[in-house]
Amino acid sequence: MEHDSGSIINLAVTRDGTKVISSDEEGRIKLWDVESHKLVREWTCSAGYPKITISPDDRFVAVGSWGMVEIYSMKGGQVNRSIDVGDDDDEFASVWCISFSPNGDKLACGSIGSNIRVYDVKTGALILGPLDHNYNITCLLWSRDGDRLFSASYETIRCWNAKTGEQIGHRWTGQTDWIFSLSLSPDGSILASASKDKYVRFWDATTGDHIGQHLQHDGSVRVVSFSPSGEFVASIDEKKIYLWRVPWRSSVTLEIDCILSGLTPSYATTSTTSSCCTLNTVSFLFDLLAKSGTTVSAVRPPHRISSSGGSNPPYHQNKQSVFGSRKFW
Repeated sequence: MEHDSGSIINLAVTRDGTKVISSDEEGRIKLWDVESHKLVREWTCSAGYPKITISPDDRFVAVGSWGMVEIYSMKGGQVNRSIDVGDDDDEFASVWCISFSPNGDKLACGSIGSNIRVYDVKTGALILGPLDHNYNITCLLWSRDGDRLFSASYETIRCWNAKTGEQIGHRWTGQTDWIFSLSLSPDGSILASASKDKYVRFWDATTGDHIGQHLQHDGSVRVVSFSPSGEFVASIDEKKIYLWRVPWRSSVTLEIDCILSGLTPSYATTSTTSSCCTLNTVSFLFDLLAKSGTTVSAVRPPHRISSSGGSNPPYHQNKQSVFGSRKFW
């Protein structure tokens, strides 16, 4: 599967695991069949660097770009709804992250600015916000029941009442650099965060208190995700994918790039946020591992690697793709 235009910046996998959606820096969006690797459908976004997310029922894909979110039908590829995000003269109107609510009737959008807005998917009406996180929004995540919305920015996480927009409790602090990714455990009780500070940290999803042992990496951690069973946590730094056994007693040694044909250590290289490597994309790796017959067991810490590390904050886009090329399979 290959883009013949710009570098790939975004991936999302359907819940049933049969389709993959990719987007490139030129605004082209492609839908692929997992089994055959064939291109199913293609369309073009009105602006470059589109952010994508798939609805829980796999019927729609939301595409966010500069000042606009378009909701496409997965079957026909036509635009079902266009939502204006922010004011026309808003210099921070670019959509940086988007997330469907668990029942698929709401869409949360985070901007390069500090604002969070929630829209009705059917009507496109603004139903909540703008909520001010005080800094650029890097990722959004709904609670399992849809009653709360988690947002991450520079060094902080906030929890919001999804009905009233009121902040719940205090700001969650502990990371010391940009937070790129959030993931909830299957039971919704624990939140994991990945940061440029080289740590994955765990939080009580209700109180915001720190839980368990932090997972240290040599490089900036771009994505974190719980496995569907909740038994493992996957994390991606600048060069490798790691699997960790819950409750973080030890890590597992597993060379993902050796198991998945064609992948190289640059697979995990990215200069973007978690919204550019959708969380269920990482969860999808667990399914691939199962299909490969690989047995994952906790044995010893992963190999230490060198970190090139960048100084630019996540909202400074560049030409580096998620996978370092136009191929992702």
